[in-house]
Amino acid sequence: MKKYTIELDCDFEMNIGISQDEDTKKRLQEINDFWSGSEDRLLNFSGDIYKTVCSLIAKEVVRLQSITSFNSTKESIIEVFNEGIEGFYPLDGSEGIEILEINIPFSPWDLTFDITEVANK
Repeated sequence: MKKYTIELDCDFEMNIGISQDEDTKKRLQEINDFWSGSEDRLLNFSGDIYKTVCSLIAKEVVRLQSITSFNSTKESIIEVFNEGIEGFYPLDGSEGIEILEINIPFSPWDLTFDITEVANK
């Protein structure tokens, strides 16, 4: 199993383990191909399907966290994926992909926005 660390500039960090067998590689390709823009996404990671899917998983985890702060632990994230998220496999290792560690330092209620009024023209 190869390990990957995914980081975001707000101290978000996730470690994912991915088996290197052919069945897992086919699953990774299925995940990437499920979403539009798969070829461009793969090119952004120099053809590395492992890094491409790590990015997709991380984006989905951030999306889940933005919906509710209940999705903030490794266990809760794995549970949501195992219950079924369209386009993804379970992330408990049973399909060759496993979230090993995760740090989500924010909840949607902690976000602050800069809001500027735009003058009419």
